[in-house]
Amino acid sequence: MIIDSMSQIQIHEAVTRSPKLRGRSVSRGFTLVELLVVIAIIGVLVGLLLPAVQAAREAARRAQCMNNYKQVGLAMQNYHGAHGKFPSGINMWSGFGCSSPATGPIKDHHGWGWGTFLLPYLEKEAVYDQFNFDAAGGYGDLDNLLAGQDFVPAYLCPSNDQGAELMHCCSVLDGPDLAGTHMAGVADSQDWSCDGTWPRPDPSKLADERGANGILFQRSGIAIRNILDGTNHTLLVGEIIGSGAGTNRGTFWVTWDIQHTGNGINLPLRIDPKPSPWSVDENGFASHHPGGCHFVMASGSAVFFSESIDQNTLEGLATRADEEILDY
Repeated sequence: MIIDSMSQIQIHEAVTRSPKLRGRSVSRGFTLVELLVVIAIIGVLVGLLLPAVQAAREAARRAQCMNNYKQVGLAMQNYHGAHGKFPSGINMWSGFGCSSPATGPIKDHHGWGWGTFLLPYLEKEAVYDQFNFDAAGGYGDLDNLLAGQDFVPAYLCPSNDQGAELMHCCSVLDGPDLAGTHMAGVADSQDWSCDGTWPRPDPSKLADERGANGILFQRSGIAIRNILDGTNHTLLVGEIIGSGAGTNRGTFWVTWDIQHTGNGINLPLRIDPKPSPWSVDENGFASHHPGGCHFVMASGSAVFFSESIDQNTLEGLATRADEEILDY
């Protein structure tokens, strides 16, 4: 054992004294060129991975957005089952070409939109119960404005960079008034008015006495039996980006949450500057998803439509009874 220990000591001393052997145990660092090469490789890998990560995130956001449209589609079916018709697109007062009914409850003509009537079917009964539908100011009543600041998750799309934001609406409150939405009801194929006095680009398109050929329009009450083109071939609700030229301009779920398909899909992303600060008038249906946007059909199904869809087809899908059964 003593001999073995001495042998190990001698071997160790020989190794540590030998410059040749000692040099082999010393490690050297990267040269500048090697370091730059490594950094370049890492940069290339990050550049390749980043789009994939972003695409995966957008796919997840789009899936969540689609799920929201399915929720709204189901809520619409449940509302129809309870009331025998779809909710009114908007119960507007006099003005904007609209005339209020001579009689009837204030609830029927003070600006309430379909997004309000659908709340009990989206697990938002508590918010719905806060509204005073008998208030003389309608949705513009102070207490109603405060209730209308509640954000409804089903009405928002996670891909929309506007996010959950209050929109300027009325003069009762200082600053933003009502919670925004990324959905709008399909009122008409091209344009619409409450009393039919506005000229239509194509007079041959079917219009009722209030000038709308869709499902959700001024004081509408369309039942499935009125949708002669078939519920799976008729648009009900579509996606909007909810941004415009004015500060915080957009659309609110409480009121005036309707649109027409005359501008196609994703037109707002192609127009600059906007025609006016009221984006609800000009934007049309659009999204921040690449290539198109979501719609709910009258059947309750949710569909993603390409922005390159034929305009005549899109307008045909917006009409409820023009005797066209269109595939998409």
